[in-house]
Amino acid sequence: MFFLRKKSNGGALSAAIFGLGNPGEKYAKTRHNAGFMAVDFLADKYGISITKKLRGLALYGRGKISEKNVFLIKPLTYMNLSGEAAREFLRFFHMDISAAIVVFDNCDINAGLARFKLRGAGNTAHNGIKNIAEVLKTHDFRRVAIGTGPKPKEISLTDFCLTKPESADEQNALSEGVKQAAEIIERVL
Repeated sequence: MFFLRKKSNGGALSAAIFGLGNPGEKYAKTRHNAGFMAVDFLADKYGISITKKLRGLALYGRGKISEKNVFLIKPLTYMNLSGEAAREFLRFFHMDISAAIVVFDNCDINAGLARFKLRGAGNTAHNGIKNIAEVLKTHDFRRVAIGTGPKPKEISLTDFCLTKPESADEQNALSEGVKQAAEIIERVL
């Protein structure tokens, strides 16, 4: 069971924002790292340093967004094991899954768009979301999907996700989706 820890000044932590991606320079600007990009965007905008490490499972920073106390988290477990990092982070900081917002890529949404989902069993084809739901034994967490699609028919899903957008238009569309995701998170908070 998870509990929401109170800060020493009496203010509750509002959210643990998990940006999904793969660690390492090889994956830095790939479509699959859109969640990392959104967390980095928020960190830059709000001056939050994501440099603390939790048991080798995640990098995180703590700060304020929209007057709310938040954690920005980048799991280091690779996408398919994101649930391990989420579970340990929430457990370590005594937070409930209701405090989590998970940001991830979605090739079923057009690039340049982002969508919010309050809870439920959607996005089960995304390995990061699937693993979080399996490890935490619930689909009841907020999520923001960043559009990276549509995927061309001639390329595999893995190859599409793990490559960088090639054209300036594709790069701009991904950046716009990341910005929209950040705006959604600000409104949710």
